[in-house]
Amino acid sequence: INNVLGPLSTLVLLANLVFWLPLRENSLGIGERISYAVTLFLTIIALALFTSGLRPAVAESIWLDRYQTRCILLTVAPIIETVLLFYVTNVINDCMIYIKMHNECNKGDRVRVRSNTLEDWQSGE
Repeated sequence: INNVLGPLSTLVLLANLVFWLPLRENSLGIGERISYAVTLFLTIIALALFTSGLRPAVAESIWLDRYQTRCILLTVAPIIETVLLFYVTNVINDCMIYIKMHNECNKGDRVRVRSNTLEDWQSGE
């Protein structure tokens, strides 16, 4: 039990440290964050495979099987979260670049505000 529970618990705790790595492009952490999480996930899979021969061959799942499944799920969650954050961060950065390139107003320019009525807006006043 000490050869399975201790390492799995430690790996799950280490997998949650992925949230401390930054997402900014200028600093380290962009690729390191996902590679760190995937490495921990693969380590848990390898540990489950190595210990599968030590478990009794029974038809139903035992508590150790359920524990390993929970550990795998708790390690996959940071990977999914990191991929989603990278996607959202890249979309926001692309939107900011697009806005900067296509911004027609310069700083200090006056902006004409239209009236609140629909008729004035349709007539262009």
